[in-house]
Amino acid sequence: MAKQGFSYYKAETDRFQDIKIKRLKKKYHCAGYAVYQYVLNEIYRVRGYCLPFTEDHLFDVSEYWDIEEEEVTAIIGYCAEIGLFDNRLWQEKGVLTARSIQTRYIDICKVCKKTPAIEEELRLVEAEKAAQAPEPLPQLFPREELPSMRIVPKAGADAVPKGAADIPEAAAPMPAARALVTAQAETGAEGAGKRVLSELEAREAEAFPEGFRKFPETSGSFPEESDKSIKSYASINSSSNSPSREEADKASRSSGKERLRRLLRAMSIAPDDARWIGTIEGIDADGSPLWLLADEVRQSRGRLTVCSYLMPSLRSLVAAGRLTVRRQAADTSEELRRLLRQVRVPSYDIGRVLEAAQGQERALREAIDEVRRSKGKISMPARYILSKLRKAAPAKAS
Repeated sequence: MAKQGFSYYKAETDRFQDIKIKRLKKKYHCAGYAVYQYVLNEIYRVRGYCLPFTEDHLFDVSEYWDIEEEEVTAIIGYCAEIGLFDNRLWQEKGVLTARSIQTRYIDICKVCKKTPAIEEELRLVEAEKAAQAPEPLPQLFPREELPSMRIVPKAGADAVPKGAADIPEAAAPMPAARALVTAQAETGAEGAGKRVLSELEAREAEAFPEGFRKFPETSGSFPEESDKSIKSYASINSSSNSPSREEADKASRSSGKERLRRLLRAMSIAPDDARWIGTIEGIDADGSPLWLLADEVRQSRGRLTVCSYLMPSLRSLVAAGRLTVRRQAADTSEELRRLLRQVRVPSYDIGRVLEAAQGQERALREAIDEVRRSKGKISMPARYILSKLRKAAPAKAS
């Protein structure tokens, strides 16, 4: 059947607190909830708000969950009985739907900017009311108080417009609202606006010095733009204190390392892998392939992971010679000693293990992790670690 529904639908986190779901689970256990969720998924996938349940659907549910068709029919009938599906439409038309399903269908259509279309004979929700036009805003000046529009001639200031005698209360002093209308009629709306703007600019020039007014305005929603504006302003006004090229290079290198550290922490990369990545030459530079690989992992929405894609890609680039790993001396610091003590390596064997691990710290750490994951099954950790080191580099570990 052609797909007319949605690619996904939302699920409430409190659905397991629904008394109907509890009844279904108590009567038919996990099989009941599995059948209900399968049918619910098909409703949103196929048509969005209902599903005419046929023999084909019955076979699909039975075959997918390995449940007999008679039990599937009994589960669906019980779902309709307790109100998870509309019982009337199920008994009369063999259609599975519910008021909650159709309400959620309309909500998803609004998000997807689609027009919801529900057959009238299957509709369980009220038709949406047309949006009412907003009430008109109250007028600032009532119409009955304003005089009719008059054209003021340019004869002179004392000239009285024709028909002025017909205006009631023409000789009385004008209220503030009528004076404002007359001022706008004399100067024009555009002229009055320019005059007000010029007055505001003059007041601003008096209140703030020229250097302060040159400082750019920034909004609090974009801190990076604010930082750029502040830096540009500081560079213009303090050019004599500009850092040297060596200091700028040092700052850029430190910023690259900080960016690398944040990336490794955000992607939850294992400590051993993070240390290995840190030994790659230029891995924190702007043109490093690490940033592109990390973006691909983030944009894959779970299809690509650090272990299955990012780390194998980096190792392939190292093997191909496109990336270079810095050679480092073996780490015989207190950290490795502490790790060996944690996996119960005797103190008299720690020195021998560290001597055999020179130049292959990674193999040593992997062996320690294997001992830790064994949870005591490896009774002689020192001998096991030494055997691992011999396999990694027989010439050095012998």
